[in-house]
Amino acid sequence: MGQSELTIRDFIIEGNVKTKDWLIIRESGYALGDTFLEEQTEEVKATLKQNIANLQLFVTVDIVLIPLTSNDVLVHVKVEERWYFYPIPYIKLAEPNFNTWLRNRKESRTDYGLTLRFYNFRGRDEQLQFTFQTGFSREIGVKYISPYLVPRTKWGAQAFARYREFGEINVATLNNERVFIQGPDSKTRKQQQVGLGTTFRPDIFTENLFNVSYQNVKVTDEVLAQPVIHLQGNSNRMRYFTLSYQFDYVNVDRRGYPLEGEHVTFTAEKIGMGIMNDSPDAFTSSAAFRWYRPLSGRLFFQTLVKGQATFFEQLPYFLQDGLGYGNNSVRSYEYYIMDGQYYVYSRNNLKFSLFPESNFRMFARGETPLSRLSLGFHLNLIADIGYTGDRLYSEQNSLNNTLLLGTGLGLDVVTNYDIVLRLEYTVNKLGESGFFLHYRKAI
Repeated sequence: MGQSELTIRDFIIEGNVKTKDWLIIRESGYALGDTFLEEQTEEVKATLKQNIANLQLFVTVDIVLIPLTSNDVLVHVKVEERWYFYPIPYIKLAEPNFNTWLRNRKESRTDYGLTLRFYNFRGRDEQLQFTFQTGFSREIGVKYISPYLVPRTKWGAQAFARYREFGEINVATLNNERVFIQGPDSKTRKQQQVGLGTTFRPDIFTENLFNVSYQNVKVTDEVLAQPVIHLQGNSNRMRYFTLSYQFDYVNVDRRGYPLEGEHVTFTAEKIGMGIMNDSPDAFTSSAAFRWYRPLSGRLFFQTLVKGQATFFEQLPYFLQDGLGYGNNSVRSYEYYIMDGQYYVYSRNNLKFSLFPESNFRMFARGETPLSRLSLGFHLNLIADIGYTGDRLYSEQNSLNNTLLLGTGLGLDVVTNYDIVLRLEYTVNKLGESGFFLHYRKAI
């Protein structure tokens, strides 16, 4: 006897004070008229919950499939929205990572500012952000992201503009550490940047981003006197357009802290379009693959493999990239910068869920978006490997063009607001060990 086929006849959304019904239905991965076998009911409920939760807009998501007839069901979705407005005063570390800042804290470079972030702006998963910053660098900026510029379509838009000033800038890398200089005033380098892009999302897992931006960079004469060419042609100013494309495929159980699924990213970027005489001419391409798999019970395996290559005739130091910047690094080399024209690295975690994430109440009474938080603790066995290929600066930087190896143990602390705190003790191939702190997921 064949299995009964069920048809989704309607959606009922409850608890969404701000978020639009059509957005939740669109991101659920299902639509009116979709069918599934009766034996797949629990699987469909789990998929609906996972897809809606991956919007990262809700504290909780509950799904109930209500029979209407023997062949028709109603999808009842109950959500509890997160807090969407964050006026955040911050102290920002103007270093490659927190650990470098902590080691050099007496003379470290620190920024102070205020960010106004509006998540789920107008209930359409839009983001609007204003930034005001002073300290080591001064910045004012605005950014807008809309995944659905026109409701119920597959097209979105992005736009940003910012102005930055630096009193002190890094002009070289020596012994795999940055070298800084400071001009006579607080404007050693000034940058103005604007950008406009469009996104196309054929489904809830895939996004294509096309972007064009313009940047105007100016430096003082003290920068020109340095042995390393900072801007194109060793000029005081460099103006250029950048045309870029990014492909993103994310199919994971939880975007903020995945334990199962895949994430594939590819980018291609043309820097300088030949429109202006002082513009650079380079092409950069990168690809990254993240793989998350449960092994048994509370045991998981995660891997990240990423590579990037830059093709150029002349590459000014301002555009130089490599390992050691942000999250592009081999763990245990937090104190070093490996500049290069191409790099490849892999991060690997064998993860054990020490205390799976569980909810607790922040306040004894009342209900607010911050009333119910959750905490989870995960142990990691770390094994990383990487290599930076460099033909410009390797004579002064011994870690360039060499294999980098790092291992150690780590503890991740995770919340239902997708905030991740990583505490790691690692050892590198130089025999150096240390305790390091990070504020984003490793893989």
